Amino acid sequence: MAAIQDTVHLSLEQAINSRSFPSAKPPPPTPIKSTPTPRRQEAATPLGLHRPLDRNLEDKILHSEYVDFTLLLPDSLSRLQVPKMQLRLTDSNPGSASPVSMVHKRKPVIDNFQKWLDAYTAYMLLLVASYPRRSLELFKYQQIISRAATKFKGLAFLAYNEQFRHRAAYDRSIS
Repeated sequence: MAAIQDTVHLSLEQAINSRSFPSAKPPPPTPIKSTPTPRRQEAATPLGLHRPLDRNLEDKILHSEYVDFTLLLPDSLSRLQVPKMQLRLTDSNPGSASPVSMVHKRKPVIDNFQKWLDAYTAYMLLLVASYPRRSLELFKYQQIISRAATKFKGLAFLAYNEQFRHRAAYDRSIS
């Protein structure tokens, strides 16, 4: 929570500092109307986070479809360029057959609240960048999950989150 607050505070501070305030003398008129710079299509970077998201994943999130939060973890995002199979070089022992073995890259797993929060932050920032008015409901949902993680043992909060998001994807009237 503190990391999110720091990020939001820093982003707001940067936005305020970059904004020009009216002076006594009005600026000269600009002959060409400028258009806002569009957000890069391949990255969700609304508050200074530079984690590239797959365009299909972005579309699913923006269309309120269910997405696996493990795909939003930093390890998953960096795995886009990593092959599913890799070679591992082991110490060569006199009795070993080969010093090289094939290994599968393991899919990241959300097994604690911090990892869920990392994934949810990427999810929430993408939504808030496109739908700023949804920020309050997204923060409220984060608070619900945070309280559940504190109150209930194990990964009950994660099970609730997945069930809720499945229901919300099916019934679009759920905020």
